[in-house]
Amino acid sequence: MARNRSSMTNRLRSLVCCLMLVMAVGPPALWADQNDGLSLEQAVAMVRRQTGGTILAAEPRNVNGKLMYRIKVLTKQQHVRNVWIDPGRNGKKR
Repeated sequence: MARNRSSMTNRLRSLVCCLMLVMAVGPPALWADQNDGLSLEQAVAMVRRQTGGTILAAEPRNVNGKLMYRIKVLTKQQHVRNVWIDPGRNGKKR
């Protein structure tokens, strides 16, 4: 009985780990298929060029079911700004 419980616990633990991995990795991979526009790296380079600032963070975000890139930048005036880029619109800011 104890052996079956241990086996069941290990299977459940493995399943939970797999689900966590899919949740962590799945959405950005799915968003990448929808994106025929800018990559995150291209968006970062564009914001760096346009602001002349330092990029603090960049990440894909799901905004109302649509892929957007949020790029946090420290401007030359030492202000932190969030710039939202729509990669499907060839990087037009929102």
